Amino acid sequence: LDKITEYSKKRGFNGIRFEQSGEGNPDMYSHRAEILNYSKKIGMQNVYVTTGSRIDSNLKMSLVENASFIRISFPGIEESYSHYSKQNKFTFLDALNKLETLANERFKQGREKDLMIGARVALRERHIGDYFNFAKIIKNMGLDSLQIVKILVPEGKQPEEFPLFLKDTEDLQKTMSLDNEKFNV
Repeated sequence: LDKITEYSKKRGFNGIRFEQSGEGNPDMYSHRAEILNYSKKIGMQNVYVTTGSRIDSNLKMSLVENASFIRISFPGIEESYSHYSKQNKFTFLDALNKLETLANERFKQGREKDLMIGARVALRERHIGDYFNFAKIIKNMGLDSLQIVKILVPEGKQPEEFPLFLKDTEDLQKTMSLDNEKFNV
């Protein structure tokens, strides 16, 4: 990290973003809190993308103190969460609770202007009609953003095999109505 910072500064870059992610879960690495602390100390902006499944109280504190952006990725909404995440121990409600505890801690530390917290969910047939309610929950928690992304097309398949239907479009348009200066969809 020191070499990256030094190299970047020599070339005139003042803002260096350090993103911890990887298959959606940097939480698997045992020294993640130390990396967050150190990278901020040397002037990097920390971005942390996770499922949230292994955020304990120590990591939560380190994230809120040192990150500039935290995003929890939701493989599914409601019952489809377990289906797409392939895990039963960490549920949709657990992920929502992690977001809420991060938002509450951000408020306690007065970092609302310095730390952006958001969620990401994929467009899936099972979610038709769920996006608006999901976005309302996220917005009411005081989060900053919801990113809705189209699923990757599996190898051997064509994008046309995964069309958006009228119900999808209507739900997404309704969800977009929640977008304002405090919450981005």
